[in-house]
Amino acid sequence: PLRLLPAMPDAYATLNMSTGFLLQGVISGVLVLTFVLVPTRQLVGLSLAGRVPIGGAGSLADAVVADRSGVSELLAEAATAWTRTTSEPSTIKRQVVTQATTARARSTTQPSTTERLVVTQATTVRVRSTSEPSTTERPVVTQATTVRARSTTEPIALETRDVWAETKFLTLDRRSEMTNMNRFCLAHAVILAERMNRTFVAPSARGGFLSDPSATSLDALDFWDLRRAAPSVVFVSMKTFLQHVPLKNEQGHWLNAHEEWPMPAEREDALAQRLKSVSAKVIILREDASRNMCWMFKEQNSMHDERRKVYANLRVLSKPFKNYASHMLFLPGFEFLQSALVVQWRSMTNQLMYTLQGWNPKEQLNADTDSRHHQDCVKSIVEGVEKIKAEVGNRSVVLFSDIHTGCEQGGKVCGYREFEDLWQKHLALDADRKAAQAYLEGHQHWSSGDAIVSRYMQEHPFHEGYESDGGVEGLLIEYLSGHAFALLTCTKGDCGHCARGDSGFSRSIVAVRMQSETTKCMTWDSWTSPRLPAGCPPRHHQER
Repeated sequence: PLRLLPAMPDAYATLNMSTGFLLQGVISGVLVLTFVLVPTRQLVGLSLAGRVPIGGAGSLADAVVADRSGVSELLAEAATAWTRTTSEPSTIKRQVVTQATTARARSTTQPSTTERLVVTQATTVRVRSTSEPSTTERPVVTQATTVRARSTTEPIALETRDVWAETKFLTLDRRSEMTNMNRFCLAHAVILAERMNRTFVAPSARGGFLSDPSATSLDALDFWDLRRAAPSVVFVSMKTFLQHVPLKNEQGHWLNAHEEWPMPAEREDALAQRLKSVSAKVIILREDASRNMCWMFKEQNSMHDERRKVYANLRVLSKPFKNYASHMLFLPGFEFLQSALVVQWRSMTNQLMYTLQGWNPKEQLNADTDSRHHQDCVKSIVEGVEKIKAEVGNRSVVLFSDIHTGCEQGGKVCGYREFEDLWQKHLALDADRKAAQAYLEGHQHWSSGDAIVSRYMQEHPFHEGYESDGGVEGLLIEYLSGHAFALLTCTKGDCGHCARGDSGFSRSIVAVRMQSETTKCMTWDSWTSPRLPAGCPPRHHQER
């Protein structure tokens, strides 16, 4: 009964149009008024009583709830009505459908909100005539819609009934992996919410991680177009949700919610069936680092086609964040990014990660043979770049890489920070990384993309408190790499010693570029043996 559809016209305008059309096609006005107009008035009267309470001015998120009560009663009253006459065998068939939907628009500049619940109906009218054997069919479609609009004036609050008490919810709390990997957990949770007919509360997000529910943090709806990824699911922002359903955590447990630790091998259908008897208003999916981290939900024993599709769609940015990212390309001091050759190097391989963490000794870097690991890799990348420049011309090179670690300028300009506290435990490896970074800085027309993005975030923050946020930084890098003039990355095995060739982040960037012939044929997936995708002609000093 709850679906996400575009915002529809005003209820009264639609009602007048559909009623007028009905009256024109019917000779017996008395029968029409009896069987058609009376249920219509009842429908509009009942539905408009179900308006949604909204938050005050300054709310960054919209309420996504619907009047579930009375649906069965309305459908019963709106049974098909037939009116026939002997003078003209015209037929009027009327079907009434109610739905609840949410259209959500976000703004980072104007926090005031106007929210209105508009309830009408979907009607199909067929008129047949013996004098003219044509069939006229006109669908008039509207529905129960929560419309969120931004206004510079005072917000309007329409509150006649609290429907929050009738809705059940599902959400996530903190996850220990960063932004891109979190999308596997998100895809799993969104599908589960749909199976259980629960409204999905977009989890809070800060520092590149999904975080515990917070009324002061942004959430997944601020960054990704969740509704496009799962159009049959109803979403609500965490901030608005907490205004109506406070959550309390004591000693690491949520007291007023059902806590569930989903296992990767248990499909969403089976989990929904197992949780069917749970009556709690809120279900919170939790993480156990040893059993159900997000990366496990992408493994073969867990992943399936539906989740793979939702995950892929979750790469689509929300409209406000997409505008924020694209704006960067046209600002003074950043325009050169439009014509640069971008190198995206995901240097945190499994070997390097295991070495830093002290895990899996047999798969760690060798202290003797890999003492110059980063420096050797950097030289290999530079050689690959020179080969590509022979095809695209000499141009600026922008490097996005996780060898740029730590923060500068008092913590304002930061690089990759996921394993930041572990480098000091491996001084030789840290020195090798810093030497590789210095080698790159000595190359003319090479720039640190991480520093460029950090400067943009400081000068033009997406939201207060997110000026150096790792999640914002990662999404900006993903967007800029996906839309760059030319890209060099590593998703092949021949460069896998230096880069995480199976990185979901790198593969997501390449997937975006494959959607356009322009970016597809300016994408190289290995610096060891640079080559364009199949079907792309060789490039010879292409200028832009």
